[in-house]
Parts: sequence; C-alpha cells; structure tokens
Amino acid sequence: MAARQRGNSWMADFMWKGTRHREPFDTEAEAKKWEEEARFRLGRGEPLPPAKNKRTETGAKLETLQQMFDHVKRTQWASMESSRHLIKNGLDIITLLGPSTLITDVSKADLDEAYAEILDSGLCIGTANRKMSAISKMLTAAVDNGIITRKPKIPHQKESEGRIRYINVEEELLITGLFAQWGAGWMVDFTIFQIETGLRLSETLRVEWRDISPDGKTLHVWKTKNKLNRSVPLSKRAKEALARLKKDRGDLAGPFVETAPTGTMRTLWTNMQAHLNGDLEEGEVGQFDDVTIHILRHTCASRMCQMPGVNLQYVQKFLGHKNIKTTMRYAHLASSSLDHCTKALEDYFTNGVAELKKKHHEGAPT
Repeated sequence: MAARQRGNSWMADFMWKGTRHREPFDTEAEAKKWEEEARFRLGRGEPLPPAKNKRTETGAKLETLQQMFDHVKRTQWASMESSRHLIKNGLDIITLLGPSTLITDVSKADLDEAYAEILDSGLCIGTANRKMSAISKMLTAAVDNGIITRKPKIPHQKESEGRIRYINVEEELLITGLFAQWGAGWMVDFTIFQIETGLRLSETLRVEWRDISPDGKTLHVWKTKNKLNRSVPLSKRAKEALARLKKDRGDLAGPFVETAPTGTMRTLWTNMQAHLNGDLEEGEVGQFDDVTIHILRHTCASRMCQMPGVNLQYVQKFLGHKNIKTTMRYAHLASSSLDHCTKALEDYFTNGVAELKKKHHEGAPT
C-alpha cells in the first residue's frame, strides 16, 4: 500500500495503467482502505469510490464555511477578472451564515433565511442572487471534495428589467462642469470617453495608446468581460478627449492604466454625486444617487437607441453584448427609430391598394 504522510494528513497515492490516483485522509488506515477499494473498483472497470475525506488534494482540511471560502478563493476566484466582486460576495454570505458553521450543517432553511435577510437589508434581487451564487460555488466544491453528497437548493429570484438610468445632456454638462471647476480635467475626459465608447470600466482601465488605430479612428478592445474582442469606432468627442489625455498622459502606457477604480476616481465621483445632490433631508434620495460610473455605459447605449435608424444589432456589436437580449433592454427607447416600421406598413397597404386599382383598371372593358 502506497500511503504516505504529508503534513497533518495521509495521502493514498498509486498508479493504475499509467494514471496516478491521489487522495488525502486524516489517518493512514483510511488512506489504505480507500486505496484498496479504489484498486478493486478500477479492476472491475468501475468509477473510483468517493473519498469522503473533507480535504482538498493538497491535504487542506475543509470543514467550515471559512475553510471552504479560503479554498474557493485561492483555487477559483483569485485568477478571475471579477475576483474582487466574487470574493466580496463570498465573504458577505459566509459572514451572514457564520464562518465557523460546518459545511454539513448548512441547510436549505439556512439559505432561505440568509436570502431573505439580504433582501430585507435593502439590497436588490440581483445583488442577493450574486451572493447566493457565491455560496452555491462553495457548496459545489464541497460536493466535489466529498464533504457533502449534494448541495441544498439555492434560493434565487428572477430579476426584473427595471428602469434603465442614463444621464441627459444637461446632467452630463453638470458633471463635467463640476470636474472642470475642481481642476480634474482628466475626469472630464474620462466621463466623455465613457459615454462616447460605452466601454465597461474594467475595459477602459486596460486601454493602451497602442490599442488605437494609426489613423485614430478606431479603438481595439482586447480584454473584455465575455472574452469577445471588438473594435469601437471613435466619435469626434471621443477623439478630442483622447487627444487631451494624450497630451497630459502620453508618457504612460494608456490614458487610465495607472488609475485605480477605488482611489481618486471613486472619491471624485462620490464627491460629485454629493455636491450635485445638494442638501437632502434624512431618507431623501438625490437626483444623482443612482448615477454610478457604469451608468455612463447605459447612457451610450440609450443615446444610440434614441437616434432614428440605429439598428439594435449594431448597438450590440458596439457595446460587445454577447446576447442580443442584453441589448433589447434599450429597445423601448428606440420608439422614434421605429417610425420607419409604421411607414413600411402604411406603404405596404397603400401600394397594395394602388396595385389592385391598376389591375382593376387594366381589366375593365374599354
């Protein structure tokens, strides 16, 4: 039996027809017993027995939600582009359920209570769903590591499309005017660039000067949320904003590569919201409370959709939506651009009547 000690655990470790099989256990006896059963099953062409060892392949102990969170954070979330949000959601949900709670003790009732508590705190359904997605990932890892045989049903509600917030020209001028007044010209250009390109913030922070075509007409976006590269044509305003940024930040790799989303940019944006909201009564919602940086992307989409003749499929490609359903959220704003559809219906009927009259005239006796 090839059972060897590794740290505080014992590792069952053997080769079978060129394939190595390893599983960590608490005791040498458990490791030997599992290997014996594994060899027997492999000899009969059956799958390996479940380890039920509450450990990872490295031998790390996995019993509590905190331990599972640390495991998933290290092995899955840390390498993902949205790691910061995934880790925060995971930490929030285990804090709610209790970091020292045993994974085997987590029930559907516990998850339902946690979901209700998140909603009761005032967070939206989408945020609650994302926190549930984090615990779902941890419980899936628990199943994979033989800690539980199946995970409880995860509560989830369908998100409503809701009202799409975007800023009008007057609001844009108030925002950029305030940044200019504060001497933050780069935030003026950032705001304009976001509106004119519709890039996600994560995409903007990665833009390098070399991503702009030699003629200055196109921006190539390489690293995107959905892994779909795209080319974005630059408007006159976007070109002008980039030219000003190039003058001030041309020595950097890109206009915003050294800008942290949680640093000065976030502080200036938050201060702008507070300033433009003015004095509010307790509990009162300000006009700019919901104007987040991501709203600038919505603004880009909304403005395009409100212009006559703009095809939603072009908007989809411009924004890099993987699914047209995402773009369709803005379809209701395109009512004016649908005028050509009613005209087509009217023309079809008018032309049909004219054709019938022509046939009737040609068939009439002279």
